[in-house]
Amino acid sequence: KCINTYFPSDPAVIKKFRLTDLGRLPLGKVSPTAIDEHLASLRRPKADGTPRLSHSSMKKVFSILRQALRYAVRKMKIPVNPASSDLIDVPRAPKQTKALALTIEQAQTFLEFAVLDRFRALWFVALFTGCRPGELLGLEWKHINLEKAEVRVEQSLYRPKGGGWTITAPKTPKS
Repeated sequence: KCINTYFPSDPAVIKKFRLTDLGRLPLGKVSPTAIDEHLASLRRPKADGTPRLSHSSMKKVFSILRQALRYAVRKMKIPVNPASSDLIDVPRAPKQTKALALTIEQAQTFLEFAVLDRFRALWFVALFTGCRPGELLGLEWKHINLEKAEVRVEQSLYRPKGGGWTITAPKTPKS
């Protein structure tokens, strides 16, 4: 039997997560090397230089593959899972590049236009603190001390997938 036997039954899932080629291999031929080669092919950029898959999609591909092979092991179709973390490197997020800061000239230009906007105070705080958008929107007057020129980030405004808005703790304690 092939791996596709152990994937979710929806062919759209198999196609979406690029498991068709690897899924056609007989179970006995699926090795850590074959999985590595498959993942490497998904990492290679397209001809136009854009990524084939995002990192989260890569993790999904690997997760579905590992689940299917784990199921094949449980059903005693293969002795070991070739996608186990002992045998293969789990796709890791690429190292983040350094954040790009505005040059002095860019910041001055930004401020020239920000001063004309009704949200100018928000733009100034954003530029001079580096707060995340949700942290800026979660600010209340009680978090701002004008005498000390101090802003305390104690909460963040967050929009969950279901809709609406909610106040949450900042993303990191150091915020």
